[in-house]
Amino acid sequence: MEWEQQEAYLKIHNLFYSAVHGEVDQGLVDYGYRVPGEFTIAENRKKGVRCQPPFTLYDNNNLIFVDIVKPGRITADTVTRLSKYNNLDRESVENYLDRCDLSSSGYSKNELDNFDSCYVMSKRQYESHLSGGPELQERLDDLKTEGSIITASPGGKLIKENGGIHDSKIDQILSQGISIPNRTGKFVHLPRTVYPESLTVAICEEIVAGSDLSETGIKLRGSTVGDHFGREIETDLGHRVLEYLRKINACRVKQGESEYTFTKYNLDVVLSIRKRLATDPIEETLSDDVGGSSSQDMSLSDFTSSN
Repeated sequence: MEWEQQEAYLKIHNLFYSAVHGEVDQGLVDYGYRVPGEFTIAENRKKGVRCQPPFTLYDNNNLIFVDIVKPGRITADTVTRLSKYNNLDRESVENYLDRCDLSSSGYSKNELDNFDSCYVMSKRQYESHLSGGPELQERLDDLKTEGSIITASPGGKLIKENGGIHDSKIDQILSQGISIPNRTGKFVHLPRTVYPESLTVAICEEIVAGSDLSETGIKLRGSTVGDHFGREIETDLGHRVLEYLRKINACRVKQGESEYTFTKYNLDVVLSIRKRLATDPIEETLSDDVGGSSSQDMSLSDFTSSN
């Protein structure tokens, strides 16, 4: 996935996240919804169905699986993947809640009344399909038959475009829309597949820019980068991304050591990382290495897979 598409993917994840937490007005958390089990597997073993929702909304009575539509043209594969949520049954949802940590919310699976799913995409993507040719309109219609589509736009609203959600409270909230900011906060919500460029942005904008660099800065290892985001990230991918940041002078590492140090003196490089990625791809930059370690010699394609 090219950086331009990755950036759009990051944006839609983070716009939704901002609506959940109410960065402009009231968010979904203010209405009693919590977000347990990000990327936790939900499955119906009888039907051989597995889903991995990026977000789940739960208010102790109603559960809504929320998945993100990949930017660009809606494909048949995307429709097929999202349709799997309709094959989950009550047992699937209760087992899913068992895998989630509900302790901090005080909620329980025992009060579950309804469960549903909806799909989030950018407003621009939705409108381009709505006004596009027959094939685009057909794909959008196919997706509408699988569940409610929610759109989001910077400075606009998170709003429901079609269909109904069993939970009447959230159905009404999303029909009216939730205001979202032009720019989201400092947190970077990584998508299901963690691409190298997306991880690079997350490290720079959330970890480094969000840290106190006034003294000795902060140190990061490829093996522990994923811990910050609560995600399993391959050590080699973490190392390769940190090595890219070293090569563009965003950080430094002593020879023979595995800790990369970020200080205030390189903050300008860190804060301009999105612009840098647009013209300086990770693969091309690291391909200039000669005689690197085995992990550095591996292709970035080894760490990514299709969504």
